[in-house]
Amino acid sequence: MDYGTKVRDCRSLVVLAAFAILVHESGCGTTQQTGVEKSQAISPDLLKLVDSSLLYRREPLPDERNAFVLWQKAVAEQVELPFGDVAVMESYDSTYDGPGPFPGGEVGERLTRWLDSNRPAMNLLTQGILRDRCQLPEVTDIEINRAYLTPFREIGKIKFLNAKRLVKQGNFDTAATELVQLHRFGSMIANGEGVLIDRLVGLAIMRMSFSGMKWLAGQKHVPLWILQSLIASLDINVDTRPGLAQTMRIEFTTYSLRQLSTLSEEDDIETYLDKVFFGALEKQSRDLILKLLAKHPRPFEWAAMVKLSSDSLVEFLKGLQRPWPEAISELEAKADKLRQEVGKLEPLLDFMAHALGEKPLSLSDRELRLERKRLKSVKDPLGKTGELSVIRGYLMCSRAEAGYQSERNALAILLGARLYALRHQKLPSTLQTLVDENIIPAAPIDPFSGKPLHYDHERSIVWSVGKNGVDDGGDGDPNDIIAGKDWVWKIPGVK
Repeated sequence: MDYGTKVRDCRSLVVLAAFAILVHESGCGTTQQTGVEKSQAISPDLLKLVDSSLLYRREPLPDERNAFVLWQKAVAEQVELPFGDVAVMESYDSTYDGPGPFPGGEVGERLTRWLDSNRPAMNLLTQGILRDRCQLPEVTDIEINRAYLTPFREIGKIKFLNAKRLVKQGNFDTAATELVQLHRFGSMIANGEGVLIDRLVGLAIMRMSFSGMKWLAGQKHVPLWILQSLIASLDINVDTRPGLAQTMRIEFTTYSLRQLSTLSEEDDIETYLDKVFFGALEKQSRDLILKLLAKHPRPFEWAAMVKLSSDSLVEFLKGLQRPWPEAISELEAKADKLRQEVGKLEPLLDFMAHALGEKPLSLSDRELRLERKRLKSVKDPLGKTGELSVIRGYLMCSRAEAGYQSERNALAILLGARLYALRHQKLPSTLQTLVDENIIPAAPIDPFSGKPLHYDHERSIVWSVGKNGVDDGGDGDPNDIIAGKDWVWKIPGVK
């Protein structure tokens, strides 16, 4: 990619301008009233990240060539699912989420008509996936659920439901293709545009495809070559952390620095809240924040906040070079430390809680007095609260990335063990057996330990040590993998 391609999107110019302002000011040698020099505001290591961060987005696709836009237009013309029909809606959700087959009778006929009405729209999307012509729109945080999560959840459900219908018709080949395409779609989203929400949504879509593949593998008459093709579609043992690192560089340069450049030392608390929350902060929370910080000498320090943010990014990127449990533990410790400092400001300044309409925090007069007194001694409480949100985001994406790697590698074992069982009427005794028979290329690694995932043929389970990094012998619930001490999966099609 030539350098000119890097800056075609107008957002890159904004990023460059914002960063130029920060770098220019950091080198001017001026000292703020706080005594913190702006020459110290940006971590030196951060300067190494800037150029590569501009590789975050392709040249915008015109609407007539963008499969996502074409799909949205076409789906608006489809026959709507009869949301007033409780039986159909319950079947729709349970068929997608549950282990059962595609329903029969009148409910099945209604769902079939609905899936058929989706076919033209889904064909447009599929063609875009195959031709790498699928690009998502830019959105603000407030628009995330409407613009991303809702339609993508429906895409996953539609393809999963259609795969179940095709299996009922005996068409395993096309059912497998639907699920492989869903995985490819998720991979395109996660790796194509480079910003964090795209990556998280892409990982979620790929995990949807994993659920479908596992269900398909458990079907009674699934052909062996179908299982082989599903295994071949998985990038077993590929470390996705470099992609996450690039995403976080981009996210920082594109959004964090741009937002920081709109703030200044002269901003009062109300101005700060308006800029950070785009005027969308709920009034009760806003009033309570003003009361808590009313007697604070300097609730927001720009230079300190920039340095804190840049240092946190550099530490996070370095942490990605270590095992997941160690990296996640460090983030959790940092979040706990910040949480103790900012106290009641955390729930009051939780953007996601406000976006989801959660009930705002309330304090008694006594609680207000005590918390205001405590916060008065905390340096830069607003900046630290903002940084806590960033650290929580690092934790969220780290867990999502490690969870994706665990599930992908575990799925390779589940599919491989199922294939072996169909060949030999018994499960393989060890993972090495699957390697020896060329079913999988190597023993799939547990990203939480750096060692092969655990497998027990007598219990028909595969497990990861999970986020604590400790092997508890497969102590977990296959129906809720993150509920137990270990993350446990049951081999499909085996009683």
